[in-house]
Amino acid sequence: MLAGVEALIGAFLAGLAFGPLVPEQGVLRNRLEFTGHALLIPFFLLKIGMLVDPAALVQSWNGWRVALFMCVAVIVTKGLAAWLSARCLRFGREEAGLIFGLSVNQAAATLAAVLVGREIGLFDESILNGTVLMMLVSCTLGPWVTERAGRRLAERQSHEQPTPWRARDGAGVLAAVASPAGAERVLDLALLAVPPDSGFIHALHVVQEGPGEQQAILRADRILGSAIVRGAAGGREIAGLTRLAPSPVQGIVHASRELRAGVIVMGWSDRSAARLYLFRSLLDRILAGTPERTVVVGRWPHAPGTSPRMRAAVPPLVDQQQGFDEGIRILCRIARHAGTRMEFVATEATQTRIRGILAALPGKLEAAFAVCDRWEDLPGFLRADLLDSDLVALVSARRSQAAWGTELERLPSELARRFPRNNLLLLFPPVLPGPDELQPGVPGEATLLKGTQVAAHCASRALIGWSGMLSGAVALLIEKALGTHPSARALAAVLLGCEAVELLPGVMLLHTHAGMVREVTLLLATGRISLPDAEPPPARLLLILVSPYSDPPERHLAALARLVRLLQQPGRVEDLIAARSPETLTPLLDAAFAA
Repeated sequence: MLAGVEALIGAFLAGLAFGPLVPEQGVLRNRLEFTGHALLIPFFLLKIGMLVDPAALVQSWNGWRVALFMCVAVIVTKGLAAWLSARCLRFGREEAGLIFGLSVNQAAATLAAVLVGREIGLFDESILNGTVLMMLVSCTLGPWVTERAGRRLAERQSHEQPTPWRARDGAGVLAAVASPAGAERVLDLALLAVPPDSGFIHALHVVQEGPGEQQAILRADRILGSAIVRGAAGGREIAGLTRLAPSPVQGIVHASRELRAGVIVMGWSDRSAARLYLFRSLLDRILAGTPERTVVVGRWPHAPGTSPRMRAAVPPLVDQQQGFDEGIRILCRIARHAGTRMEFVATEATQTRIRGILAALPGKLEAAFAVCDRWEDLPGFLRADLLDSDLVALVSARRSQAAWGTELERLPSELARRFPRNNLLLLFPPVLPGPDELQPGVPGEATLLKGTQVAAHCASRALIGWSGMLSGAVALLIEKALGTHPSARALAAVLLGCEAVELLPGVMLLHTHAGMVREVTLLLATGRISLPDAEPPPARLLLILVSPYSDPPERHLAALARLVRLLQQPGRVEDLIAARSPETLTPLLDAAFAA
């Protein structure tokens, strides 16, 4: 009143001014809403009802004419606005009806304006009566239209095939942390990978189910607390998340799907062959479970943001993968946020593709290029002018992709061994599985252990006429198949730790999953293979079956079942044992696998 505003209008203005200051959840908000809904609004409506003169509606048609005009004006204008909004936003008929039903209702503001106009003599009795009738019509029409349009929209969406969601660049970052010391480095990399103006960062710690999980959850609070403090120091709000899961892989995969994280950031410590083997198996399972997300793995002897130059190696055929553009954009974002110069090491054809991606980036990013055609010499090529402060990045591939190979699989550990003082970054671009690719959980037994390539590889790596201990046979078979890499020796140790299965008299089997194989691999040895226990007689035939970690257990078991059926065929085992060279073994395996 002191400002010369009507009391009713002043009440609305006061509500608009003080509403944001009242907490959404609290005692004050609860009391205000109760008072308004239980006292103020009912008394306000009673006052309006007492001002309406029903006799005037009977004695004169002015109120009805005003009501008809106002109803037509409200319905037409709100309908036109809903139609234009739906056209501009590319909505359908149901969405347009929903917009109209939610906006056509006229009550508080209209009634307040008409009431003030009547009190100051601007409107007569017919305007007030017509407004009340218009409120009755609009508040009845609005819920009816909303209910019908909402039901049709729900029915249409229930029959539509949902579009698979694909994590996009900028959807957010999930940082998997395992210890307070490693959390700092992982969060530093997550801060570099997240978009500056959008996206979220979740720090995830997975607690494995089982005895001692309560104590592990308490430790997780301390680990995530240090991660949140690290994010606050970088000017970012980080949400901590503790996930209880049967394994770390399941926890990370499920959390990335639920949070719709576009990037998964992990840490890597390459200290020993055994630790490398265990980490590689975990990484392979995460890559297999999150094909539509970018996975970034970092190893940091020093802080990620202190490197003056990033040397990014892009192997051949990696640029042909789905999601390559997105991977390069994330790599450039990390370099830009860290303030490092970029140098891409790639073939000339790949450099042309990268230049096109850089040209489409917002802002100008200067990058140097170096040509490397012999990728087996990449460590020596990088060593030429590499400084200890440089960051070495490798854009890698997932198994089952054209760019993947055993050489690329071994390259990260080779770079870590050659350059122990340099920060190392592995980036796996996202990829969507095609309709013809094997889906997780489908055994696909018809394609297991079948084809001349499997037979040729098994025959070329076979040990024929071997005489010695089981450990020596396993070590030689793994060396022939995978080389002398530390991870291969770790796989041999894992196999020797497994209990040998006697499929048939004199036929022993060892089987496991491994991260360094691309497909189901079968190794074979014949002769006199002595087992650690002296009681059983020596085995005449040793089989080793290794499945990739990306294969589900059902597929591995299907391969075992098919192998057993092949060996149970009459005379099959005797023919394999009688072979004296790879040339005579190959047609026997061809015939067995083709059956």
